[in-house]
Amino acid sequence: MKRYLQYGIPATLLLIALAGVIFLFSQDTDTADAQTETSPTVEQRDIIVEVDGTGVISPERTLLLSFSVAETVADVNVEIGDTVLAGDVLASLTTENLQLQVDLAQEGVNASQANLDMMIEDPTALELAQANASIANAQASLASAILAQDTSDAQILVNCVGLTTAEDGLEAAQDAYDDYVDAGFEVDPNFLPDPDSQAGTALRDAQNNYDVTVAQCDITTANVQNDANVDAARAQLEQAELALEALQDGATETELAGVQSQVNTSTLQLQQAQNQLEDATLIAPFDGLVTDVAIVADQQVGMGTVAVTLVDNSQLHVITQIDELDIMDVEIGQTAEITLDALPNTVLNGAVSRITPVANTQQGITTYDVRVDLTDSNEDVMLGMSADVNIQVATLDSVFVVPRRAIQRNDELGEFITVVQDGEEVDVAVTPGYSADGVIVIEGDLTAGQTVVIVEED
Repeated sequence: MKRYLQYGIPATLLLIALAGVIFLFSQDTDTADAQTETSPTVEQRDIIVEVDGTGVISPERTLLLSFSVAETVADVNVEIGDTVLAGDVLASLTTENLQLQVDLAQEGVNASQANLDMMIEDPTALELAQANASIANAQASLASAILAQDTSDAQILVNCVGLTTAEDGLEAAQDAYDDYVDAGFEVDPNFLPDPDSQAGTALRDAQNNYDVTVAQCDITTANVQNDANVDAARAQLEQAELALEALQDGATETELAGVQSQVNTSTLQLQQAQNQLEDATLIAPFDGLVTDVAIVADQQVGMGTVAVTLVDNSQLHVITQIDELDIMDVEIGQTAEITLDALPNTVLNGAVSRITPVANTQQGITTYDVRVDLTDSNEDVMLGMSADVNIQVATLDSVFVVPRRAIQRNDELGEFITVVQDGEEVDVAVTPGYSADGVIVIEGDLTAGQTVVIVEED
């Protein structure tokens, strides 16, 4: 609030008129009760116009420092009240698991980068020789499979050719044996066939010959190389030839893009692991004062847990609210005086550094936040101390000043003061202006040094 007293404004006409009536009444009815004092004089001097407000001592900034990883607290290096420098280690977490994640991520980067390098580089003589050797081996395997297939067909022909003859011989021997049995029953109803008879021996020999021939044919057929082996050998040869062609042509753009994407992904994973490892160390981002420590060693902390509160006290300031009627007088750079309730004999200098353009309105009162930076340093000043701020918004040069209680009023002169002139008391009409600290600036037909008569009511 600007500290001044301006008489004669419309909002105070009623009060002024009432004061004039009371003044006249007292002058007319009870002048004997009034006594005069002649010690004050009309002074001519420079007056500083001030706008005042209140606030608290605040730091430049306050930062809540936390870990972005969940781990166990290893060390806490600060206590409340410590002063630290930017880069100081405030606290740290255990890093064994985090370092392992970095190592694993680094291996992923190495592998993906090596794969990309192989695809980009021209094939070496050794790689070409190995590819050609693979083709030669595949060709040999195919020739071997075809030869094995041909050999197997010949073996089947040799080992299975007698199967039909054996079947025919077995059928003929069976027919002869049946005839032998039928003939015996015709002669003797109680006939018993002799297994050692000529027919029985021939049937037994034919059966044995057939069984041996079938077994030999089955064994040969089971061991032969079929068409599937030849097809597999051909596929192997085609694959070897394609591998050589791809080696000679190099990777396609699509293949390179895919492998490059793997490199990018693994690199990002490594960066993330490294960031988490770095985040295990809490470092002061600026010079400041530790105002709170919320962790202890061996404590398990989660992501985002506030560990240390750090304030930047390099520039102390006061945020004060200035009434909307006075804000237009306040400008960036204006000087100010700051007094503290806790240090009544201390006056600090300051300067306006910021005026918030958006108003605050509470209970019908509109104010604007004004920041005043302290330009003095004082080790006794502490954060949060209550402060009174007087912003110097203007200077009135060589103006007349009298005690504020010297102002009187009547219907004839309006505002006036009584001065001693040539040994007599003379009423002089004045125009009051800025008022502060019990004095008021006035304009009128005055001379510096004139004695001012103060009328005191009993």
